[in-house]
Amino acid sequence: MENRDVDIIIDTFKLVVSSVKEQKDTNHFSRTINMVPSVFRDLSPVSFDPRVVSIGPLHRHDEPLQLFEDQKATYVDSLLHRVPSPPEQTLKECLLKAAASIDMIRASYPRIEKAYSDTELSTMMVMDACFILEFILMISKSSDEQKHLLRGSPMLYDLVLLENQIPFLVLNLIFDLTIAKSQLTNTLTELLIDLKHVTGHH
Repeated sequence: MENRDVDIIIDTFKLVVSSVKEQKDTNHFSRTINMVPSVFRDLSPVSFDPRVVSIGPLHRHDEPLQLFEDQKATYVDSLLHRVPSPPEQTLKECLLKAAASIDMIRASYPRIEKAYSDTELSTMMVMDACFILEFILMISKSSDEQKHLLRGSPMLYDLVLLENQIPFLVLNLIFDLTIAKSQLTNTLTELLIDLKHVTGHH
């Protein structure tokens, strides 16, 4: 990955963290996650497509991303085993929470319509949220050398792409049912700020 790409990733991530800090006491987050308009995409198509991991439904069936789906499950399993309660119980609680928010989730993706059943979409949200949280947590606990290498990680690049997102509310719900219960960090915002420090931009 070129240095210019890394700088774009970091700048974008700083904007995300700033938004989280400013809005953490409200529920006023962007309601929709759409494809980037073609007027921008046509300038540099590869700049908007995930390279390793798909998050959410918009790139779920992209062929190059299918190889990582099995690997994603190992992150989910690791996160569930951090929680004091049995993994199966935690997973069930997460799925029920996501299912209870399915109308909000669907409203966040106006273009997918009925491409996924409620069960499929709820499961996708839980799997992706667990993956994101475990990935960030692993980074926060890695060595300085590993953190330095992370700056060029395609996976980090994928996690800040506009089309490759899940609703923040979902991420927060799953955080409360997993990491918060394990007392590894107090809030999701703190975890995201830790990741900002990993990038070397304070």
